[in-house]
Amino acid sequence: MTIPGRGDLSPRRRQHRPGRTLAGLLVLAVLAGAGYVGYRHFNDGSSTPRAAAPPLPRCPPAAGNALFAAPGQVRVRIVNGSLQTGLAARVRSALRRRGIHVVSIGNALKVGHDIAAIRFSADQQRAARTVSAQIVGAPLMQPVSGNAVLELELGLRFTSLAPARAARATENRALAASSPSPSPTPTASPTCRAS
Repeated sequence: MTIPGRGDLSPRRRQHRPGRTLAGLLVLAVLAGAGYVGYRHFNDGSSTPRAAAPPLPRCPPAAGNALFAAPGQVRVRIVNGSLQTGLAARVRSALRRRGIHVVSIGNALKVGHDIAAIRFSADQQRAARTVSAQIVGAPLMQPVSGNAVLELELGLRFTSLAPARAARATENRALAASSPSPSPTPTASPTCRAS
């Protein structure tokens, strides 16, 4: 609509300048790129992707494991050489509660006059020490030839197993007596992983 003397009331049209639009888009692209690089830098610790670190090797067994086997690694046969009926079965139940595997029970061919006797082959020496720590008193340790031999013979003087806490204390005393504990050395990062 035109009012006489006033001319057209619509606003004046601006002329479109392509250079200004292109400069604005370029500034937005630079800001977006800088933002992405900054995001990667602060989230990854660097602007370049890192290769995954190789897995750590397993830690060697602690020095304390040199004398005793873990209860779960012990596989023992129990024979009753006492005159108490059912003694081997009762001891089997108690040892199983402590995590020791009892592979079989039976009766001895003759009466044992000691507290107990532990017969073991050289490859079962650590397991034999673990079984020995479970018994009140000092069982007779008898090395035998062969492999994978571990037998607990309960004798006439056998009274009971040591309480679990006392068995652990016996192992700890033996470990302390066998080697002085080295002073710990701090490390900057782990060099091995626990099993």
